[in-house]
Amino acid sequence: MKTDILSDSEIRKVLSGIDSHRDHAIIVLFLSTGLFLHELVALDVSNIHWSNKTLTINGKRQRTIPLNPEVFESLTRWHNYRMDTPEPALFVTEKGKPKRISERSVDHIIRSYGIDAKLDHPISAQVLRHTCVLRLLSKTDISDKDAVKLLGLDKETIDRYRDMIKETAQKKSSPDNLLDTLDTRSPLAKVVTRMFPSHVPEDPIPVSSSHSDTAEPNETTPSIGRETIIKKIQKDLDDGRSIVLTGPLGIGKSHVLDVIAKQHPHAIVMTSPTPIKAVLLSIAEKVIPGACTNRTSAQDILSQIQATPIIHPPLLIIDNLHRLKAPDLDILCPLAEQFIILGATDDTPERLNSLWWKLSAIELNTLTQDQSVELIRSLTEGHSVEDRRMLETRITSIANGLPLAIVEMISQLSVDRIVTPNQARQVYHASGTRHRDWTWVLMIFWGMLVISRFIALGTHSFEGYILAGIGTSIFMVLKYFVKLKR
Repeated sequence: MKTDILSDSEIRKVLSGIDSHRDHAIIVLFLSTGLFLHELVALDVSNIHWSNKTLTINGKRQRTIPLNPEVFESLTRWHNYRMDTPEPALFVTEKGKPKRISERSVDHIIRSYGIDAKLDHPISAQVLRHTCVLRLLSKTDISDKDAVKLLGLDKETIDRYRDMIKETAQKKSSPDNLLDTLDTRSPLAKVVTRMFPSHVPEDPIPVSSSHSDTAEPNETTPSIGRETIIKKIQKDLDDGRSIVLTGPLGIGKSHVLDVIAKQHPHAIVMTSPTPIKAVLLSIAEKVIPGACTNRTSAQDILSQIQATPIIHPPLLIIDNLHRLKAPDLDILCPLAEQFIILGATDDTPERLNSLWWKLSAIELNTLTQDQSVELIRSLTEGHSVEDRRMLETRITSIANGLPLAIVEMISQLSVDRIVTPNQARQVYHASGTRHRDWTWVLMIFWGMLVISRFIALGTHSFEGYILAGIGTSIFMVLKYFVKLKR
């Protein structure tokens, strides 16, 4: 069995060139679920179960596929962007009257992004599917039974894929070389790495990872430095107060939500407040099961929830509240009167002020030096660290107290659990880097250039006008290249 697959560096090139929510969702779905082309084209919006984040595939290979946070977020973005149309298809044409996209169109879309990425070989839906299957079988311990159930393939096909992985591993020094890893760092960090390459393997992450804030410490991450906050949150919830956790990306808000969710088994947990109809359906399924369907309007679902007497309202846990759209406030604010809400947000935009005053804000602070060291030691319990002081100094100096940065850097350590001083020096993560915003400086500089041109015109200074024009041209060129780098 021989087939083309994409390496992670090639996946990065393809994903970075996508400028369409629909196309991104299509390619990410192939890479993460291994769908067949005809299965993807046949998907309807109703095939996505927003409340439990699963995708139902109908037809010969009928199955239900769980959606990881990155795929779910990509599908949510497309669903929000997708125009309101009676066409049931999930993926529709973006020009003219919306209609179900064809297999030929999907294949053309994929091929065109492969060409734009300047890959050495053409790509297709089949290549993306093969890439997903090989990643799943080579980088996880999934059983044949579960692989058959998830991918819709028979046992013989799974065996052929495993044979291919073994053959490839024999030719290469490590099975991980079959597919390299995705890079979540900033463009500058990537450029520096290319200039000063490291041979330390990075921890593979799901193909569909994007610039989202879902990469918080997971459920296995200890709650070091958050014990007091968690107790306070629990006490406030017991007293009937709704709460919103605030703090920058990587501070550990999602992790705290996960901890609280485990203490409230009947809570309704949502990773995003959009689409708002999905939020309402999740609540309705819990408090009035079977009363609402995807065809019920959001306002009707809200009315039914409000009209239902609920003796013990479940806790609503909603992450990424800053994504809430202003028009949806009229739906979520009434829920805040009926339910206790525990939310999290990166910021508190003014457009959502009518919601913020209903929630008590608790800000998560960065970890102290001692807490950071304690977290590092907890996460490296299974490692043999030759120079622990060097490792701790390196990570704490970069992480700036952000739990996410610490967790991600620990994940870069050698899989053989032996950490050499050289490996300790190589760990890096951009989420721990503090950046300065120079926008206001550039705006002042731009304003001075414009003013100087008018002064030169008023004083009839030909030389001054030329110098101001040259400065303006240089500024515009620099601005253009900065945009390209982004």
